[in-house]
Amino acid sequence: MTDRGRPGWLNPGGEAVNYTWPALRTLRRSRAWAPWPVEMRYADLARVAHHEAGHVIVMDDFGIKSPRAVATEVKGTAFWPSPLPTNPTPTAPDPVEAPRLAATASAVYAAGVMAELLYLGMPWQGPMHYPRQPDYQMGEDMMRPYFGAHSSAGHAWAQRAALNILQTRWGEVQAIAQQLIEHGEWQAPNLSPDCHGPVQEKSLLPIK
Repeated sequence: MTDRGRPGWLNPGGEAVNYTWPALRTLRRSRAWAPWPVEMRYADLARVAHHEAGHVIVMDDFGIKSPRAVATEVKGTAFWPSPLPTNPTPTAPDPVEAPRLAATASAVYAAGVMAELLYLGMPWQGPMHYPRQPDYQMGEDMMRPYFGAHSSAGHAWAQRAALNILQTRWGEVQAIAQQLIEHGEWQAPNLSPDCHGPVQEKSLLPIK
């Protein structure tokens, strides 16, 4: 296993992991939920910082510019821009395209936990199930109309999409996380003082 914060993860066979964009054929493939890593049972500042930085970067990759993020040893927030999108859930009638769009958009919510996983240098071993956390709940709300309740296929797609973006832009994740670790706050360049959007504060709850 590599040092923390360095994107060079190994699978059980010892090969380097490259998180490619998920294949369309996996969108309806149910998978067993992966066990929650012991190393992620309780929060610390570095993990919270990488969690929020992950949200910021995946939001940015989708064209959503987060103005600000904050982090403490037990909780953090990545702020949405204002105004918020009025219809973030796709409504396309195509039976294949709509689920794909919903699962892809949900990568914004999966990004926090996936960034923690990468920070710890641990490979993704399957879809992670953490329904007590607001991030999971918001992604679930977005995907449920297309996949049903707690679809491992939908959450796997969202998590793999987030991993692909985060691995590609890991240096940016680290830069934001370092700001959060050192100062407790990160602000986007050229931040306007009135652009803070509404936000739901969240805590990284211990997984029992």
